[in-house]
Amino acid sequence: MTNAITRVEIKDILVFKGKFEANFCPGVNVFIGGNGSGKTTLLKVLYGLGTKRLGSDTTAPGMTSYPVEVNKPVVVCGIDESERLAKTVYIPEKDLLSNAKGIPETAEFGKAEFSSFEIDIIKKARVLAAKPEQALFRKICKIIGGEPETDGQSFFMKRNDIAERIHFSFEASGYRKFGMLAMLIRNEQISEGTYLLWDEPENSLNPELVPVLVDILLELQRGGVQVFVATHSKMLANEFSISRNNGDDVKFFSLYKTAGGIINADTDARFDLLQPNKLTEAAVEQYEREIERGLGGNG
Repeated sequence: MTNAITRVEIKDILVFKGKFEANFCPGVNVFIGGNGSGKTTLLKVLYGLGTKRLGSDTTAPGMTSYPVEVNKPVVVCGIDESERLAKTVYIPEKDLLSNAKGIPETAEFGKAEFSSFEIDIIKKARVLAAKPEQALFRKICKIIGGEPETDGQSFFMKRNDIAERIHFSFEASGYRKFGMLAMLIRNEQISEGTYLLWDEPENSLNPELVPVLVDILLELQRGGVQVFVATHSKMLANEFSISRNNGDDVKFFSLYKTAGGIINADTDARFDLLQPNKLTEAAVEQYEREIERGLGGNG
């Protein structure tokens, strides 16, 4: 990807005590680590830099800004700040489209509290500049058996097996996740030059759909989208290693706290070489307990 974010430097922001540095690849960057290790915060810092919404003085009335002081040191290298504006798409862990009607409007007038990244993803998904002929959009619609739609306020699914479209809230949660991604691709909120930040994309997905999702994200990076993913799923993280082609650019980051509470990151192009690797350690520990149970506790 041209104009990729290549590096971030953070100092004394939220869970990041002291200085934190990370160098990114232009393709897919996968963050793993325990709870409280800074994965989501790192995504939000990158989002805030892309939209100038880190400080309370840059947030619209009624919106809840992410509580970061604008004078705290944050440095992003590799791309001019003006080029990041409007190109950053942050997809939070929770579903926001099922009950999206009126949320940006009520938040704007102080009638509800939603963070700026929650408002932003609803607005981006509402864009009506549809181009249904896009190959990747059609590929996702085939996977979920329908086509996501919006009337500019609410979201719906036009399923292949049901005559009338159904409200997004009645669709399977895993399909809603794919549907949202399809809408963002169709209306070109995700396109060449976009920075896609996705927090725990595996949530609500049946394991059989994880390779499908990874395949789509790899295809996006081949089309010039820089991807940042935070995950607690060993299956999803390892799938990038399994499904990547020779030309795909994938980098893994294991975030962890030192004894002094400083967050560091071990990085590698191979998921299995990360140290520490909380996802692999948990899987091994569970396997060992399963063996012990099978031996009647006499192992």
